Amino acid sequence: MVDLIRAFIVFAAYRQSENPQFCLPCLNYMDLITRIAERDGPWLVYDENFRRYAISKPLDTTVWSRVHERSYQNAKPRLPVSARLGIPSTSKPIPRGSCFSCGEPN
Repeated sequence: MVDLIRAFIVFAAYRQSENPQFCLPCLNYMDLITRIAERDGPWLVYDENFRRYAISKPLDTTVWSRVHERSYQNAKPRLPVSARLGIPSTSKPIPRGSCFSCGEPN
């Protein structure tokens, strides 16, 4: 996290020199990332997803001031349906080279 903050300070300083309106949204974004990290959320994956999105809107400073829902949803780990429903999984993975129907080796 410290490395991200240091790199982001350099990034923000450069962006602010090119576009002074970028300063406040940049601070808002760093606050958002640290809040996600404080909750042990997927802050690094969110940051990567968001930056890919933000490249398409280089002059829109407002995107940095709010959560980009698609980036956040895509950053969350995927759980199997049984885990989402609270049902313990009783199935075993089928080994490679086995029959899909019965799980027996071919």
